[in-house]
Amino acid sequence: MAGEGNEAEVVASAFLAGGPNGVERLEGSFLIVLIDERANLVYLWTDPTGSLPWFRAVADEHLVVVPELKCLTGLGTSENGIVPGSLASMVVNASLIGEHTYWRDVELIGPARRLTIEDGRVRVSRYWRRQFQPAGGCAPSAGQVAEVVQHATVRHLSRFRSPVLALSGGLDSRAILAAAIRADLNLPAVTWGMDRLDLPGSDYQTGLALARRWKLTHRARPVDVDLLPDHAERVVYLTDGLTGHIANHAEGVAVAAELARDHDAVVFGNEMFGWGRTPRSRNDALEHVGINTGKRLSLLRFLLRPEVADSVFEGYRAQCHGVLEPLRGEVDVADMADVLYWLTRFPRLIVSQAPVYRRYLSYISPLLDREVLDLTARCTPRQRANKTYAEDALRRSFAEQFEVPLNSKHSRVNWQRRLGELGRAQRFMVETLLEPLDSFDEWFDRAAIHAWLAAASAEGRMVPNPQRVSWYRQAALRAKAFALRPTFKHRVILNLVTLKLWFGLSESSRHGHATGAMPCG
Repeated sequence: MAGEGNEAEVVASAFLAGGPNGVERLEGSFLIVLIDERANLVYLWTDPTGSLPWFRAVADEHLVVVPELKCLTGLGTSENGIVPGSLASMVVNASLIGEHTYWRDVELIGPARRLTIEDGRVRVSRYWRRQFQPAGGCAPSAGQVAEVVQHATVRHLSRFRSPVLALSGGLDSRAILAAAIRADLNLPAVTWGMDRLDLPGSDYQTGLALARRWKLTHRARPVDVDLLPDHAERVVYLTDGLTGHIANHAEGVAVAAELARDHDAVVFGNEMFGWGRTPRSRNDALEHVGINTGKRLSLLRFLLRPEVADSVFEGYRAQCHGVLEPLRGEVDVADMADVLYWLTRFPRLIVSQAPVYRRYLSYISPLLDREVLDLTARCTPRQRANKTYAEDALRRSFAEQFEVPLNSKHSRVNWQRRLGELGRAQRFMVETLLEPLDSFDEWFDRAAIHAWLAAASAEGRMVPNPQRVSWYRQAALRAKAFALRPTFKHRVILNLVTLKLWFGLSESSRHGHATGAMPCG
């Protein structure tokens, strides 16, 4: 949190000077609880982008607010049952929608929220919303963009003794690097990648080239995806099963522990400036931010048990409708993707990876500064698309930092290729999905999953059907699975593995023998 003094002093000073509005002008990544004994009020705040979560539930007629879902274990909240639509969202989207969780009556408290508790009543309000510029507005100058980015970078980095930049070849981390160099800050960097590390133009190779060009103190960290079995359950535990991108965090805990030996904060760029093309419709905007409404749902129906499929789809449609309906008539279609991104997807993305690092060191994003967000929101929809305007402004202001071209490829895992091979990670995914687990099997058909894995994975073709299923049904399922191959998004397998591991951890916790993961905190 930006400000003079320790964090409690900063909050108290802001509240005494300006009341709740004073607190809401603070910058940084924070969760705040403040008790105003004079007025008999309790306030809770999330930061403007929701980079740290609160979850709220009612247990024994008491409001319970916790920073992690796992903290609710044993309070009876899981007895109210699973939210069917959330299962669908994890499988097809790799994250949940809006403020939903897996449990009924348990909600995520989203970005820029103030909870006011008075006389046993709870009021929830949003104190800040990113306002996007209409098509005829006036975009900031290149000099303004550079000045605000530099100011935000200096302000946020100055709070730490030895931060380290997660450096890729993309625009966002490069903007932070450029601002730090111009401000004469010593900012070491780390670059990691998982696949195709030697590929010219990849984010991994571009990060290395930037480090050489600017003679940075730099470490390169190849990540071995075959170690996924060693880390997957721990990552699901740390992230409360809220992200399906568990392969992206393979060895994440080890990387964080390694960085923490020399650094007290890891600095991420994150998506600040808008990305992708301008959407053509509301459903197009949903797809644009990773909320699927089309072909992948056919695959989901195939994987579900027939008796629960309708309730899952009904719940999922209701969640999609709940996201879109408040925006009807208020938000132009051209702005819809950016608005949805900030309301639903971005908080999930940052919350999903941050817990992996925060066990060891602070996780910060200077470009989450409201001054940066408000400035870049002044760009028109066309200028925001694909970060067009921001890239042009930064190129003009920090020309030397763009002597190394932007990355054109990613060092992420090509799962379509990997799943066609035999390997340790592939075998782990297949075995995890086919192992019996009552709570998971209430929703998903293991015979259908087996047929799907046989169509999608070399390891799946090596495993006999784990259930006593008739030859006729096996043949029918296999034919259906191969017919659905055009709908396969191979990361769906990882999403389903995440869900299966989350069910297993939840079941273990309810029975009082959770695996050796760390306590809530």
